[in-house]
Amino acid sequence: MKTLTEKQIDALYLFTQQKGIRYYEVQIELVDHLASAIEREWENNPEISFEQALALVYSRFGIWGFDEIENKKAHALNMLHFQRWSRTFLSFFKLPLAIYTVLIFLLLREIINLVSFDAFYQPYTGVLIAGSLVYMILLYRRKKQKQRKKLMLLNFGRAFSLAFNLTWYIHFFILQHLHFPESWVPALVYTALTVLMLSFIQTSEAIQKQAEKLYPGAFA
Repeated sequence: MKTLTEKQIDALYLFTQQKGIRYYEVQIELVDHLASAIEREWENNPEISFEQALALVYSRFGIWGFDEIENKKAHALNMLHFQRWSRTFLSFFKLPLAIYTVLIFLLLREIINLVSFDAFYQPYTGVLIAGSLVYMILLYRRKKQKQRKKLMLLNFGRAFSLAFNLTWYIHFFILQHLHFPESWVPALVYTALTVLMLSFIQTSEAIQKQAEKLYPGAFA
């Protein structure tokens, strides 16, 4: 039975790139599918060339080609990332991490009692935003230094954007316009904001490690 050569496998990778598939893991999945389908075609008709078999197999993907597969994978990964982040976020409210969450809450409540909420919320919000930006810059620099090929797995920003946007909307448009007679209310909200940032970092690091383990060929 005819089988694909290494050169033909490389040609399949190039083919997927020419069809607009940018992400390495999607290319791997498609190349595996194409290779299997081409070899099945050769079983039935060993006389046809590699190019003819590839054209025949690709025609079965329909008018949208590979786009539908990539879009479905992107949607599934976004859902998976959001679920993973949600589990990490909720883990901060269960033992043993709940101990650190309680300590953060008590510390923030004590600070608010000492300086007042009006003097607290802007500097602390600035610290959270600055910390997030610094981490994102470091993450981007690490990605540029280590990553050789694009991975859909590492596109986790969309999965977290809804939670971030909702949280910051609550802060900028609601919290700073309210008066809190009790310090525990803003302390609780800002504890949740802090945990949100920490869970984002923890989840991002876990996804990065998973990507390096699953797709070592995508990294330098």
